[in-house]
Amino acid sequence: MHTLLSDPVSDNGFAQRAVAELRALAIERCRESGAATSWIQSTPKAGLIRYLANGQFSVPDSGLPPFKRHADTVIICAANTYGRGADRQYVGRNQLDAATLDRFAFSTVFIDFDRGLERAIVRGYLGDAPAGDELLSWAESVRDAIAKHRIRQILSTRGIASAARQLAVGGVTLDELQASYLQSWSADERAKAGAP
Repeated sequence: MHTLLSDPVSDNGFAQRAVAELRALAIERCRESGAATSWIQSTPKAGLIRYLANGQFSVPDSGLPPFKRHADTVIICAANTYGRGADRQYVGRNQLDAATLDRFAFSTVFIDFDRGLERAIVRGYLGDAPAGDELLSWAESVRDAIAKHRIRQILSTRGIASAARQLAVGGVTLDELQASYLQSWSADERAKAGAP
């Protein structure tokens, strides 16, 4: 919803029409199903705090009156930075004000990567091939090192899926993918992760 309700980024007529159509779609989804995602990238003008507090929502610069939140709405917000704004890993995030964060003070839940989902994704690409188990084992060891040594790197589900897809296509080895993944790591980070 953040993309749909943020300010238009272009004066180009086509882009303006596309943004208007997407905004209309976002409004319908909020009215009909109560969907709200990616709140940490939303513009403050989007009025999400009003949506949470008062059950109304406004679309900036639309000329439309505020509309009421759907009765069955459940707000689930995802944020990589706990609402504290950009950091060295997630530079495209906005800091949220204390009043917004207070609405979630006793309902914040840490959700780690879903290893069962990742296993299913890898199996979808590689079946029961040993390379799949090797990839998952390596990813787990890298993540353990990241957590243990507070290394400022991530190995996402998207990254694991990409590696599995490349292994399935062929022409690349797991060793080559590991080297590619680790190339932006410092020598100290690689040593902490037990990588050459």
